[in-house]
Amino acid sequence: MLPDGALAARFRPRRLSLTPLIDVIFLLLMFFMLSSTFVRLGEIEINSAGTETASQPSHFMQLRQDRLTLNGRDVALADLAQAIGDGTVGDKLVLDVDDVASAQRLADVLAALSSLRHLSVAVIR
Repeated sequence: MLPDGALAARFRPRRLSLTPLIDVIFLLLMFFMLSSTFVRLGEIEINSAGTETASQPSHFMQLRQDRLTLNGRDVALADLAQAIGDGTVGDKLVLDVDDVASAQRLADVLAALSSLRHLSVAVIR
């Protein structure tokens, strides 16, 4: 039979070394950093308003939080390209954005307008 002190010394918990755990964490971090790809999902080209020549806009659009109007008439986002139609190269659209309209809504409208190659867009406010 062992004395009480010898039994306690025999089953004393050892300190766990954190070095292998840190090594594994760094290896996982490097693996995920090197294996991931960074891709731009969408891109909207924005030009400075000063580069355009001064002329009258052919369309005026207002973007509000709950509605979108084109030349004073309500229009759905899906019908925007059809409402503007095929114009001539150099047509201008002025887009007035409300203060409470979300950035996502603005991005959706600009993405819909990007398919109209003949149209240049100026965002105000």
